[in-house]
Amino acid sequence: MLRERDADAFVTSINEKARGLPLSQQDIKLNGENFMKKKSLSVALIAIALMFFSREAEAQSKEKTPKVEVGVHFISLYLHDFGEGPGGAGLRFTYNINDQVSLEAEANHFPENPSGNFGESLALVGLKVGKRNDTFGVFGKVKPGVIRFDGDFFSHLLDKHTFLAVNVSGALEYYPTRHIVLRFELGDTIIAYQGARYNSVSSPGIVKLGTSHNLQTTIGLGVRF
Repeated sequence: MLRERDADAFVTSINEKARGLPLSQQDIKLNGENFMKKKSLSVALIAIALMFFSREAEAQSKEKTPKVEVGVHFISLYLHDFGEGPGGAGLRFTYNINDQVSLEAEANHFPENPSGNFGESLALVGLKVGKRNDTFGVFGKVKPGVIRFDGDFFSHLLDKHTFLAVNVSGALEYYPTRHIVLRFELGDTIIAYQGARYNSVSSPGIVKLGTSHNLQTTIGLGVRF
């Protein structure tokens, strides 16, 4: 009798497991469907995130040029009337109105050497107009200002020491990053001596100076922010 009950219990247990088998298969199917839904949702979210960041990166690449630039440069100026080619250094400040037009100011000094030559200072303020992209810029510049001759050489040979000047030049800019500017300039600094008297060493006698064209080159580094 006990064995019959045990057999009945064993059969009942097998039947219950058999009945439960379709349910577990259904559970597996449902779990698979849920997994695929979750996977599809994850893929959609990743795609949306990639689209967002790509648009943001594209927008950043098309951002306007930073408004303010501050730079330092080396400058060379060949003074035609005196046969001198002093080298010096300067500071530059630029305000970018837009990608094409900028206001610019610079101050330069050419140190006096031990023999008393050079010693000039040149200050210019003006307009820069051109075109740029994310990597390069090409500009034309017109900057009026003043130049002063302070070296011992000029103190003895010139009766005036401060004159009006205008720099007309072209500039090529390279932007290795959004905030860094490398610049090369080549131009003409026009000095109006207005009849100043110069006691020339090479040709004895007093020479009246008029308007002079002088080659100027500049190489500089700037920071934009």
